[in-house]
Parts: sequence; structure tokens; C-alpha cells
Amino acid sequence: MEDDLFAWISEKRANGNSVTRKLITNKAISLSKSPEFLANNPGIAGFKFSTQWLDGFLRRYDLSNRRRTTVAQQLPSDLIEKQNIFLSYVMYLRIHNKYQLKYIGNMDETPIWFDMPNNTTINQKGAKTVSIRTTGYERSSFTVILACMADGTKLPAVCIFKLKNIPKCMDLKKPFWQSTFYVSI
Repeated sequence: MEDDLFAWISEKRANGNSVTRKLITNKAISLSKSPEFLANNPGIAGFKFSTQWLDGFLRRYDLSNRRRTTVAQQLPSDLIEKQNIFLSYVMYLRIHNKYQLKYIGNMDETPIWFDMPNNTTINQKGAKTVSIRTTGYERSSFTVILACMADGTKLPAVCIFKLKNIPKCMDLKKPFWQSTFYVSI
């Protein structure tokens, strides 16, 4: 049964599909309940597919839990120096212009994806690349803007949805200020 399970995992990974520990356990249970397997192994009905069994199975077949590989951005070598220069400049402006902390803010934008595929899978140990098939919509996202002030005040989050197709105004006889406008970013 474990050989069939390993073949199933290999087929899934060859297609780029993610394989989780839970998925392996469920597949092992379904394989053990097949009539062909029960005929040859009647004692399997009471077997518990525990985490210890799964750990042993993964060791026996040289499998491990892996994370999808990506190309990472390198940080500049003078990052700390640039941070200190910027902080000194902000502190100078604050003292020189007598800014209150409630007027100094920090804001950041972050994308949130509508479809977030699993980043981990079971794969052969030592594999150089680990790819996982996705739905193709993992790049569809919206932007969330988070901000806070230096005095600790958190500002409400702002969501920006990207509009691909801008609908045309149907009634061209209306003045522009009575028409509905759509913003595309």
C-alpha cells in the first residue's frame, strides 16, 4: 500500500499539485479500504494512520515537508546606514519645525490576494526546485493601506480594488457631475 501511496504522491508532484500531510493520511485510509487491498490484508481494517506512521512513511521514502522556492530580493549592504541617516533627518525636521507627534505618520500599502495557494507540499528531500500548480488567479489582488501616527493613533484601513474594465457612461446627455465615475488604478 505504501508503494501505491508513494506512486500517487509522485504523480501529484509531477503535475505540480500540492500534497499535504492530511492529504496523504486521507489517501492512505482510502487505499486501505479498497476491496482489492482488504482481500490480501484483512488485518488492515483496525490500523490507525497516526502521525508517527506518517513520519515513518515520509522517512522511508525520503520525503519531507517543503516550501515553494522563490527568487528573493537582496537587501542593500548599506541598509543600516541609510536607516540611521533617514531617522536623523526626520528627528531634525521634527525639532526644527516643532512638529507634534500626532502630525507625524507612517503608512504602507500591502497587496492581499483573492486566491492564496498553499506554499508547502511533500516532496523529495534535496530537490533544487519545488513548484506547485495554482488556479491562475493568485495574482488577482486588492491593496490595503495601513497607517498610524507617531503618538500611537491607528488610522482606519483603506482598501483599493483594481478595476480592469471601466464601464462607459450610458447616458451622454447628463452633465458630467451627474454621471457615475469609476476609478481604475
